[in-house]
Amino acid sequence: MDGSCLCDGRAGAGGLIRIGDGNWVTGFSGFMGIANNTYAELMTLFFGVKLANNMGCNQVCCYSDSKTIIDIVTKRLTSTIAMLLSLLVFRIY
Repeated sequence: MDGSCLCDGRAGAGGLIRIGDGNWVTGFSGFMGIANNTYAELMTLFFGVKLANNMGCNQVCCYSDSKTIIDIVTKRLTSTIAMLLSLLVFRIY
């Protein structure tokens, strides 16, 4: 998964879902409107996990190039962004 933002604020998202042996199952991409990089990465994670959940996946491994998002997920940060992620993940279930 990857989210990105241009210097004028236009943001997009994209990702793919593969099964355990690496074979491609499906993917997603789209325009997110005006956002910053952290929001774009965070929402991309949300969309990817939600898509996997809707497909019946009960175990998900996510890859990201965003250290901020990795820190939020792995270190359980208590920042506003971390609380937002918790709310987004809660919405999935």
